[in-house]
Amino acid sequence: MVESAAAATIKRRYRLDRQLGQGGLCSVYKAYDLELDRHVALKLLHPMLAGKPAAVARLKREILLASRISHPNVVKVYEFGQMHGNTYITLQLVEGIHLRAWLRQHGKAETGQALDFARQLASGLEAVHRAGVIHRDLKPENILIDDEGRLYLTDFGLAAAMEQRGELLTLEDETPGTPLYMSPERKQGLPVDQRTDIYSMGLILRELATGRGPADAGPGELPHPLDAVIGKCLHPKVEERYPTASDLLADLKGRPGKPTKHRPLRTQLVIGFAASILVVAAAFLTWPRSQPAAAAPYAQAEKLETKARTVPDWEAVAGAYAAITQAHPKHVMAHVGAGQAQLQLFALTREEERLAKARTAIHRALDLDPGLAEVRFSLARLRVAEGRHEEAVHLADRLKVDSPDVAEAERIRAQALFRLGRREQAEKAARAAVELDTAQWRHHDTLAWLLAATGRYDEAEKQYREVIALDAGNAGAYHNLGAILIRRGRFQESIDLLEQSLQVQPQAVTYANVGTAYFYMGRYQLASAMFERAMQLQPNSEPYTGFLAETMHWTGNGARAATLLESAIALAETSLKARPGALDTKTRLAFYLWRSGNRAHARKHLESVLQANPRHAYALYTMAVMESGSGRAARAQEFLRQALDAGYPVAQAQADPNWKGNPVPPQMAAQR
Repeated sequence: MVESAAAATIKRRYRLDRQLGQGGLCSVYKAYDLELDRHVALKLLHPMLAGKPAAVARLKREILLASRISHPNVVKVYEFGQMHGNTYITLQLVEGIHLRAWLRQHGKAETGQALDFARQLASGLEAVHRAGVIHRDLKPENILIDDEGRLYLTDFGLAAAMEQRGELLTLEDETPGTPLYMSPERKQGLPVDQRTDIYSMGLILRELATGRGPADAGPGELPHPLDAVIGKCLHPKVEERYPTASDLLADLKGRPGKPTKHRPLRTQLVIGFAASILVVAAAFLTWPRSQPAAAAPYAQAEKLETKARTVPDWEAVAGAYAAITQAHPKHVMAHVGAGQAQLQLFALTREEERLAKARTAIHRALDLDPGLAEVRFSLARLRVAEGRHEEAVHLADRLKVDSPDVAEAERIRAQALFRLGRREQAEKAARAAVELDTAQWRHHDTLAWLLAATGRYDEAEKQYREVIALDAGNAGAYHNLGAILIRRGRFQESIDLLEQSLQVQPQAVTYANVGTAYFYMGRYQLASAMFERAMQLQPNSEPYTGFLAETMHWTGNGARAATLLESAIALAETSLKARPGALDTKTRLAFYLWRSGNRAHARKHLESVLQANPRHAYALYTMAVMESGSGRAARAQEFLRQALDAGYPVAQAQADPNWKGNPVPPQMAAQR
């Protein structure tokens, strides 16, 4: 049951059962009209647009134009309403999927089915044009298919009346229409008539018949009965296209498979059946054996993806999608899936090779279909992973306007904005994502990450628990919540959560966090065992080597500690050659040098960190430890105060053995 704040105010008339989708303007719900006793689709204007007159006017325009049309292949519109500041329209509920999803599953339509779909679409478009309306945004996402195979044209948000002149109402920064499916004259900003829809229809028919998207302009592998029709729809000269949808429909009805005025029904059916058999037989005999239908493998890859949690899981997903792309090099969504799997692997392992593979797969998808929303989303996520955050923000901003998943666009914006230091904007975007799609655990996860990064652990804990409630097998949520509880001094509770994470996904970083919790509890033997395990899984890790060295120091094993410190210093220095601006690495190097007795060099490194960022909490705390160890208590207390003020966890400082004999003052702890 949908429980968003915006939706709650219209429940007296409608019961909102579930969210069906969302776009730049509205969220769409399956709803039950309590007054008229029927199910409907309810399009609810996003709350953030409620104060924009252009948005309200565009929604009203949609129902005014669509209400002119009555046809079995066009979604019926019922009502425009405003209630308690919320604006909505209701439409006929079509139980099914949109054509884009159908194409992902099937690749293309069989010959007879392609002809049937073409006739349905042309018939619906004829009714639209007969009503004096130009759709202006025909694309597979705006065509629905019900369980019985009937197609419906929908979404008249960019439609225009044929008698209208001048610009259509648009929202700020919005590009009206979908460039990939636009006619040449629309892209050039020239006046258009109903033939702009016929061009878009030609692209859709071509995709149905051949499985080739608009960006793939080459000829099909085999002749198709619709080739001539498609060619006439797609003629670059407007005057050479079908003049009306009625002419298009008449030509389609003359194709094999349906009776015409020149042939009796029985003769036409026989000829149509024979023609279909010949086409199918030719395809079977001549189609390359390397081109089997990709629907089943793709569905299996998607299924693997929904269950993926661990590195081996994501490797299996990446392999499944890669196998599809090898057999079907132009399968756009398989390239997207492969790229997304590699991004997940990069997030889990931080291996640059994973990022390179993600980049290759996503750029290939971009070459094939640059306008597809899923491709653009994958590119935005890639830009975040690459550190190209301004580009990621720009891409996400565009996706907010013209994609069906505004919540995901907001989530990506939040990640990029935070890394750009625009924390308030990032949090606003993350909260918008949660509000738009509260049932999606990833949105709560991103908000939790932002809250934790700003030291708001109570709020972050609540969001991570929400992630776990929505996705009980989410190892990352258990891990991140456990890490938060370490910062809050709830060490045993943290260990319990981290062990749950390890049951799902054994990771070096999780073992290291368990070791950290044991370290602060003073259980150094258990801590060292956990750090050893982390190093087995991720050899030559500078942080884990350093953690183990510090643990060995407190167990009294000075010789092992010295050897490990030497290794940690070498690893940190190597890392800094590649990334000289990595302040955390430089801070850890300073601590290793201080622990090994090279205090002057250690101080020099810390001072350079604090010069770059005077509020670097970890560096301030490390300086406090160094001053304390040198017997300068007053300076140590001052650096400690600054570290806590900058967000260093007070519970960790209180539990740190480096502060024995020099505890955190109660007033400082109380301030945190």
